[in-house]
Amino acid sequence: MVHRLVGVLVRARSTSGRASGSPPRIVLLPSTVQPFGVLLAAGVGLGLLVCDRLARAAGLDRNLGGMAFVTGAVAALAGARGVYVAGSPERETLLEVLALGRGGLSGYGALGAGSAAFAWAVSRGRDSVWSWLDVAAPGMLLCAALARLGCLLTGCDFGVPAREGVLARFGVFASAGPVHPTQLYEASLLLAVCALSLFARRVQRANGQLFVGCAVAYAVVRFSLEPLRGDGDRGVLGVLTLTQWCALGSVAAVLGAWLRTRQRLTSST
Repeated sequence: MVHRLVGVLVRARSTSGRASGSPPRIVLLPSTVQPFGVLLAAGVGLGLLVCDRLARAAGLDRNLGGMAFVTGAVAALAGARGVYVAGSPERETLLEVLALGRGGLSGYGALGAGSAAFAWAVSRGRDSVWSWLDVAAPGMLLCAALARLGCLLTGCDFGVPAREGVLARFGVFASAGPVHPTQLYEASLLLAVCALSLFARRVQRANGQLFVGCAVAYAVVRFSLEPLRGDGDRGVLGVLTLTQWCALGSVAAVLGAWLRTRQRLTSST
């Protein structure tokens, strides 16, 4: 019933410039407003709200957090575009790189650059950087999940061809036939991890544990879903895609930074 409801609500139209066989864009809103942009903006707003409430409950400096969030958002946009361009097989001019309206954003570029900039901004305050990353993690996951739902409605980041089934029928708007709704898979998993992180926050024992756990969970989700992706504009390095390399690198970087921090705190006591 759900896939039939989606079929009633959406209207597919072919989008110029897309490769043959790729899904057309799904139109729920006027042509000047794309579903991805709407849901991404909603994700940023809800992510900020979650972060602010958790920061208030933790007694953190919310004014500093607000400024850090803006810094992180700007860096996330730059990182999302930069990583996408770096992994794209197409050569683009500088003006094309700066033309964000043309599309092409990397989720890992956004989260990596945004998290780093956010951590740098809050490091100027008196509160622990890892405490801030803990309160920001659920909101980041929520934003990423809503962005993936935007991808589903826009018709990008689709999956490989799938056999007929309830889930596969979400891809019936693809001209090549049913495809795996990898956007829906990822959004569902990220929402589950987000809900779990809010519960885990009540029982965490050390600063940074929640952020590290969320980073590892996000990496597992992205790495595992890559084989089901059917869009052809993703970079490939050796036997892994650029996203899979980013997943491995992010886990190593976050775990390494957290363990070094824990080691310093242990040696100083």
